[in-house]
Amino acid sequence: MSRTIVYLSGPLSTNAPTLHDRLANVGGFIDAHRALMERGGYSVIDPGLTFYVDPNEGYSHESWIAADLPLVELAHVVVRLPGASRGADEECQHAMDCGIPVVTLAELLE
Repeated sequence: MSRTIVYLSGPLSTNAPTLHDRLANVGGFIDAHRALMERGGYSVIDPGLTFYVDPNEGYSHESWIAADLPLVELAHVVVRLPGASRGADEECQHAMDCGIPVVTLAELLE
């Protein structure tokens, strides 16, 4: 069975000064992941779940980007979630540099 591999890209900690805000950002990833799973035909790479690996933000931005960019390269498409994020901007630019389309969730699900 062939599936479209989707990488979710969006804000996790940028503009999230409190834990509550960070959890809301994680919720956006989970909602998008769920929507794609319910639609079927997608396999989702969800870096939003890394919140649970590093809830206190002990790893540097550079460490996460270094780990995430190779995952971006595995995707057929990147879904850019709403919200300001330096990391998401870097991921999306990397995707475009690799010829991987970057779309919104609504565009993908049309």
